[in-house]
Amino acid sequence: MTGLSLYQMTDEYVEAGRQLAAMAELGEIDQKALADTLDGIRGALETKAIHVAAYAKHLQYQAGVIEAEMDRLRAYKQSVERQEGALRDYLHDQMVRAGITKIEAVEGAPPFRLSIRKNPPRVVIDNEGAIQWEYKRSVTTVEIDKQMIKDALKAGRSVPGAHMEQSERVEIR
Repeated sequence: MTGLSLYQMTDEYVEAGRQLAAMAELGEIDQKALADTLDGIRGALETKAIHVAAYAKHLQYQAGVIEAEMDRLRAYKQSVERQEGALRDYLHDQMVRAGITKIEAVEGAPPFRLSIRKNPPRVVIDNEGAIQWEYKRSVTTVEIDKQMIKDALKAGRSVPGAHMEQSERVEIR
């Protein structure tokens, strides 16, 4: 049974239980032999279940490691972006300070052309309260308060469009 999946092992366990119970009802096997046989099959099934649980825990650990690495890489990306922005600002400041608006490719250096350009105009709000209503738009968001619904349902009140559901999970410790 070791090469079988947990699903296949469960099928075999359930089927063996049915067959052995039928044999016990007919008196072909006694209750002690029935229990011993099922315990033998169940042991292999439990071992397989433990191995599946161990692999699930391993995957959970890997997901945590990946998440930590993603956080580290996001922070590193932000650092690189800040450095890039600081270098652009530095380059801009020095070109403006020197009165240079354009630099053509220079032999022996990377083939870049630099030029000072105007950015598109942007709006800067100095005082939000002074802005007239015609220049504003209303944004409405609606969220469902699940905790409030849960409390109402627990109190026995009916909430159309919602119900309580109890599910199960496997806890691996």
